Amino acid sequence: MTLITDLQYFPNVNLFKISSEFSNIVFEQYETYQKMSFRNRCQITGGEGIINLNIPLEGGRDQKP
Repeated sequence: MTLITDLQYFPNVNLFKISSEFSNIVFEQYETYQKMSFRNRCQITGGEGIINLNIPLEGGRDQKP
């Protein structure tokens, strides 16, 4: 079976759990990027609570979809 998924820089742990059940994994490369999505954001737990992490876009705020 093949799993088709989008690209994420720090995916949810459930994606790793589910992907172990598949023999092939395909990353969708032609999907349209959506601003303010989970693909460039994540939260981790630090010593002082939750830390929000994000990857800035190359074009910054002026990037057009």
